[in-house]
Amino acid sequence: MRLAYVEFEFYKENGDNALTETDFKKLARRAGQQMEYYTFDRIIEVELTDRIRLCACEIIDHLLQVAKIHVEGKGAIKSESVLNLSVAYATSEHTLPENAQSVIQSICQRYLTRPENLMYVGMLAPGQ
Repeated sequence: MRLAYVEFEFYKENGDNALTETDFKKLARRAGQQMEYYTFDRIIEVELTDRIRLCACEIIDHLLQVAKIHVEGKGAIKSESVLNLSVAYATSEHTLPENAQSVIQSICQRYLTRPENLMYVGMLAPGQ
């Protein structure tokens, strides 16, 4: 396993940039584990490209959203009243913990199936 598929500097330029370097390292490792899972470890052997790094950035941002909702129990503010301080939160379906895996799989499909399909489930011929 690679320690990470994206560097902190690349994430700061291309991700939500809402993480400290320490938190980034934890989430980058989890994102890498997910990418390895969905590619049947094929990603370990390929050269790092911007496509792979962007995939990792998006998974990191998704994991961060899920963690915030899980910890805080809140989503984005849907509506707000000033005088009785009434606030309603909108929880996006894709950030609910039970849907997190399907969103991660979808992110991987967007980035890791072109130009080479690293998520291919069937048998590869020798040399492929």
